[in-house]
Amino acid sequence: MSAAAISPASHAPGIYFGMPEADYHAIPALSFSGIKNLSISPMDFWARAPWLNPLYEPRESDAMDLGTAYHCRIVEGREAFAKRYAPAFDPAAHPDALDTMDEIKAVLRDRGEKLGGSKADLIERLAQCAPEIETMDALRSAYGRTHAGKEFIGRTTIARIEIAAKMIEAHPVLSKCFAGGVPEVTVIWQDGAVRKKARIDYLKAAALIDLKTFGNPIGLAVEKAIYRAMANGKYVAQAAHYLDAVAAARSLIAAGKVHGRAPQGFALKDEAQFVFVFQQTGPAPVARAFILGDSHGLSIGRAIVAQATETYQRCTEHWGADPWLFDPAHPEAIEHFDDEMFPRWMGD
Repeated sequence: MSAAAISPASHAPGIYFGMPEADYHAIPALSFSGIKNLSISPMDFWARAPWLNPLYEPRESDAMDLGTAYHCRIVEGREAFAKRYAPAFDPAAHPDALDTMDEIKAVLRDRGEKLGGSKADLIERLAQCAPEIETMDALRSAYGRTHAGKEFIGRTTIARIEIAAKMIEAHPVLSKCFAGGVPEVTVIWQDGAVRKKARIDYLKAAALIDLKTFGNPIGLAVEKAIYRAMANGKYVAQAAHYLDAVAAARSLIAAGKVHGRAPQGFALKDEAQFVFVFQQTGPAPVARAFILGDSHGLSIGRAIVAQATETYQRCTEHWGADPWLFDPAHPEAIEHFDDEMFPRWMGD
């Protein structure tokens, strides 16, 4: 039986400004997250690709939603954040508003009005006979109309996001990272037989900036915690992949393959630096920035990208859209356990 064909790419190679995030994730191409998943196994890649796995379910959690809001505020700025998010309605801000049916009925009774019907009926009746009296339901509905289309998040959460943003925006150096460029730029390019994609947090003429958060549960010095996060997240491979994206973007711009609203006069210089801005999660959002230059770390990243690209091409040709059961060039053999690989605490 032949492998099922992968649907053709919905977006041609080019540099895209303002592409919705959902559209980006749906594009059948190799991304950095795909490179990380391939480093686990081909099946991990297939299972986490929404354009391959028909049973794919996006991972959703409150923490991820908070991370998206935080990312929007810092990378895209205060104005973009205000267009997408609003503080949740706060009943405590309206202590005199009537909330329960009994409270509303008491006022209607005093005014000789009928007391039958649903709560909505009672509120409408109250609005006609006593428009000066507020109800919590009406205030909540009006608040929702004022902020229609926005996502509501807690006021305390917004306050914490603002503190995190201030840690960067008030810094004399870090504040320059997210200024003078364009947020959320997508690049789609062809690397030989493999189509690739990258969504750059913030693109400037001579730099690309990526915002990362890191946890520090054992209380390491900030710099040590960042180095650990770099290793655990394989971020050296992200730098290699994204630098390739920017190199491709230069050619795409020269060929006129620019989509969306590019800033007037936007151009990329011949050399680009990859800058990581790391911010600690939790109550102390300490921020640091690091440049990953031409180094041993970047060489490791390029090797990870090259290996993943080869695996991706082999699996695409062999499996197509069917489940990627294994790398056809390296089917796993039955192995013997190696005593040296067991953790020392196994016998405790």
